[in-house]
Amino acid sequence: MGKPATYPARVVSKVLSTEEYRKDWMVELKQATDRIALMRTLLYQKMKELKTPGSWEFIVKQRGLFTYLGITRMEL
Repeated sequence: MGKPATYPARVVSKVLSTEEYRKDWMVELKQATDRIALMRTLLYQKMKELKTPGSWEFIVKQRGLFTYLGITRMEL
């Protein structure tokens, strides 16, 4: 058995070097990025709808898997 990173590296190599797998991966990647963008848009719209103080445009401008909101927990 190889090193722990060997198996994932083989999977990635197989996906990226096999046309059919690569196409499937690209479709799934597009779906995931579209979903993230949609969730950011919905969050932005809700913040505006609730008239939450601040400028929230940065939410829809950010890229990547995570979004930093810069908010703190409110005590009720």
